[in-house]
Amino acid sequence: MPNPSSPSPRRKARAGIVVVAILLLVAVVIFVGLNFQHARELEESPPAPPSPTSVPGIAPELTPGDTPENGG
Repeated sequence: MPNPSSPSPRRKARAGIVVVAILLLVAVVIFVGLNFQHARELEESPPAPPSPTSVPGIAPELTPGDTPENGG
């Protein structure tokens, strides 16, 4: 004899769908929030100056102890 206080299989399935939907909604909200935060940080930070290796015709400076022989 089935227990009258236990939920029906249909109700269990619906509860499972609700739980999965809530978890997906939380993941989407976190993802969108992090994207907005990243966009705000990019607007606030000044652009970085170009590195010497990205400018054509300018060789990067060697630091003390670096020589072309040791891969410096």
